[in-house]
Amino acid sequence: MQKMQPHLRAYHDLRFVESNPPPNCSLIPSASGAREIDGLFIGPKGTCYEAGLFRFHVVLPPDYPESPPTITCRTKIFHPNINDGSGAVCIDVLNDKGKWQGKNLFYALTCVIGMLTNPNPDSPLNKDAASLYLKDNGKFNQIAGEWTRKYAAS
Repeated sequence: MQKMQPHLRAYHDLRFVESNPPPNCSLIPSASGAREIDGLFIGPKGTCYEAGLFRFHVVLPPDYPESPPTITCRTKIFHPNINDGSGAVCIDVLNDKGKWQGKNLFYALTCVIGMLTNPNPDSPLNKDAASLYLKDNGKFNQIAGEWTRKYAAS
């Protein structure tokens, strides 16, 4: 079976997730370019992010799908794996080409949504959130819930 050209694969994957978004995700074509999308993650039920609407931005690199997309959160969030200044998202599948091989945009978005439920404090971009998550989970949930109500209220 012949591999799809990178630009066609990017187009195909973008169209697929726009018409079949992952659960708790809503997508909007970006005005920024053909390899970009904007969207919203809906905070998962039963978490400190519940009822929050978190804006995000995805950029597919020129060599996608060989390289993973860049996903940034545009809504301020208190989370171990999201930089509260830049919005950069840190999950292994987006940062390790070896773990990315054979994956697609739908999978990447599903992983980010899953990260809201199951943070990885061992690979933090927000060291304060990671430390609090490990040492005082109740306090972590309180602060994350406050930030959700303040910055991501629906």
